[in-house]
Amino acid sequence: MEETLPSSIDLVGRLNNLATALRFGPGESAEAVRLYRRCCETDWRTNAEDVLAAAQNWGQWALERRAWSEASEAFSAAWRAADHLYRLQAGRQNKQTWLHSFTELGAGGALAAGMLGDGMGAVLALERGRAMMLAEALERDRADLEALLAVRPELARRYLNIVGRLRGLDASSWQDRRNPGSDVIP
Repeated sequence: MEETLPSSIDLVGRLNNLATALRFGPGESAEAVRLYRRCCETDWRTNAEDVLAAAQNWGQWALERRAWSEASEAFSAAWRAADHLYRLQAGRQNKQTWLHSFTELGAGGALAAGMLGDGMGAVLALERGRAMMLAEALERDRADLEALLAVRPELARRYLNIVGRLRGLDASSWQDRRNPGSDVIP
């Protein structure tokens, strides 16, 4: 490790490997945690895949040891790197591939948050990947609508009118659910 420069692109990967090896040694767990934390505190924008790998290793290991606060910290770092990697992907298929690999982040983060008594954090951890895909779908639909406006503006306007009416109906159905005396069945 002494030969690896602090600015080296290989630093995070090497620290991750060393931390993973140390955690199996007797009395080395504090040093392993320190190294994992150092990995996660590096610039994840330039080394996102290595930071993600280190954070996942650390998070899973923390779960095994029931170190909930540590696991929460590790999975938070993993999500920062994962989010960056996700945003770098060009197409929906590539993004879906990355999201599939993030499944354990949500489960691990939710378990850690739940064990810390943070129910909202647990739900948010589980739903984060799905929210990312929904945001991607909405963005794609917005781009499709803009293309339609350029080619068939009247059809796009009709579509927008229908969407507006549907939103109005949906809003009124929510209003009816809040009013116990309403005759409308949701």
